[in-house]
Amino acid sequence: MKSNPVVFPFVEFQDLSNKKIIKNFLKPKIIDWKEIENLLSVIKKPNLNLLKKTSVEEKIFDVFLDDNFLFGKKEYVLNYKKYWIEKLNYFTKNKKPIKFTLLGFPFKAPLILKTIRNAPDMGDVLVLNQLKNFVFAIKKIYNPGAIVYIITEGCFGKFTGIRRKNIEKYHQFLKKIIEKLNFESFIKIIPLDKLETYDGFKKIYKEQIINFKKKYLEKDEDFIKKYKNAFPSIFHIVNPGTRNILFLMDAYNNNLETKDKKINKKRKDLQEKTHKAIINYFSYLKTRDILNFLEKEVPHALSLSVSPKPKRIGLLPINREIDKLPHHAMAVFYKNKNKFLLHYYIDILRLNLKLQPVYLLEDIEKKPFFFIAYE
Repeated sequence: MKSNPVVFPFVEFQDLSNKKIIKNFLKPKIIDWKEIENLLSVIKKPNLNLLKKTSVEEKIFDVFLDDNFLFGKKEYVLNYKKYWIEKLNYFTKNKKPIKFTLLGFPFKAPLILKTIRNAPDMGDVLVLNQLKNFVFAIKKIYNPGAIVYIITEGCFGKFTGIRRKNIEKYHQFLKKIIEKLNFESFIKIIPLDKLETYDGFKKIYKEQIINFKKKYLEKDEDFIKKYKNAFPSIFHIVNPGTRNILFLMDAYNNNLETKDKKINKKRKDLQEKTHKAIINYFSYLKTRDILNFLEKEVPHALSLSVSPKPKRIGLLPINREIDKLPHHAMAVFYKNKNKFLLHYYIDILRLNLKLQPVYLLEDIEKKPFFFIAYE
């Protein structure tokens, strides 16, 4: 799984010309939080092979490089070793928990080909569990442990046509999941839209929109490269305005050349929305950096990312086998293999397996929390 320094890489749908919907669903099952905890307990735990080092900072640095956690190029971590050791030393010399920031957890994609949910589900639980594993690995080395501050990106929903109530529902339930799993002591939430309360936000943001529009028109080489890297991912999270599965399968099928006016109109509409969203997205991120938001909110924190680049520690969202983020897909538990995978909903509908929808008793919406596959 290759990383992308701009956004988490988009994974193509399986052949969208295959419109054979199997939907081999069994009678639903209802579970509670205790059963969620039981599922997490049987998932294979990371087995770290850490070399003996002289300092606690070196040992923690090795956690960043461990195959259970590292996402992206090792060079992004190794080439900045001095930087990371100094960052760690700020906390260790004061015997304080090491603070990390992680941008993510925005909202569920509004594209029914990806997911039918608006609220977090088992996929999000798996990412939170990976953060727990990361924190606990550090705790074994350094007793004060660590805290991860999730900087939630629901604010990007206004660029992609997500209803405000769905963004609020997502973040409300994310907090509840963290509470129910007893993760509150080491996972905290800070909404990125807090940035909009900072002095100068509106002025700087407007200036950046003008700046990036100019870069696009002038075909600025560096910006165009980032634009192209971001386009596929953002194209598939803008709201298509319909839940007609068969129509959307044609609209998003890159291999389908058609003269159908409705399909071509939808494709053009999606491309225009994506262009606007990308300009707004980069403008918002630049404003965040100009106002030094992360450092002001969590001073001295180390940056984790699912879009690794220099001075950002690449963190695997779940594991090396799972190539999608949970807000783009739905979780399927393969019972005979005792493991979860994330699949697009359209691929779940076409799986030639018996699938049992699993509902969570205290869910915020009446939709499957995950599926169990019987092979």
